[in-house]
Amino acid sequence: VYWYGAVDDGVTDSTPGIQAAINAAKVNSQTLVFPAGNTGVYSLNTAFNSSAVLSISAPIKLSCAPGVWLKPSSSITNAQSIIYMTGTNQTGGGGVLASSQRQTIIDGCNIGDPANSVRYGNNGIVFDTTISNNNLFVQPIVQNLKITFSNIGAFSCFGSFAGCAILVVNSATNTYGGTYGAHFKDSMLAGGVNFWKAGDSNNLTNIFFPPNLT
Repeated sequence: VYWYGAVDDGVTDSTPGIQAAINAAKVNSQTLVFPAGNTGVYSLNTAFNSSAVLSISAPIKLSCAPGVWLKPSSSITNAQSIIYMTGTNQTGGGGVLASSQRQTIIDGCNIGDPANSVRYGNNGIVFDTTISNNNLFVQPIVQNLKITFSNIGAFSCFGSFAGCAILVVNSATNTYGGTYGAHFKDSMLAGGVNFWKAGDSNNLTNIFFPPNLT
């Protein structure tokens, strides 16, 4: 992400650089790497749109060096989720990924402010399959990360779509297939996880829901 202007100094707005790197990785089928060359904290001071700080519209691999944090600033609103993912037609038939398509992996990318465990914004990571065009994420892996509580409220995720560490949401009638075969593992997810009509065979392994991350 350095090549696109993102800086892990905890101050510089890295949203435009990270979004540009996401867009390039989508086109070139590359893994997006977040180094820890300075403080390890990438400040997110602006947002892609009214609902997403960072928008991802195709399978992607995000790999963060140990200790890297994506830190939403106080300018991020309670309507804006940090990593918002929508994807289109990711199966090659029979639930198997087509050779030209890739599995989404998010590895080691912590979300929040490591100094005080506060996270501005709505949900940490959203897999949204409610939109048309056969949206679907197949067998994504999210692992080795920490997500702090949203300032919306520590327990707001329960019974709602707000303030979750991870939200996997689908249409009530499972119109577009949903996310299935997901594996969320080896992570600390303050605020909880909401699988709303998500899909089949989604797994949580070695997940901790701590009262805080301080």
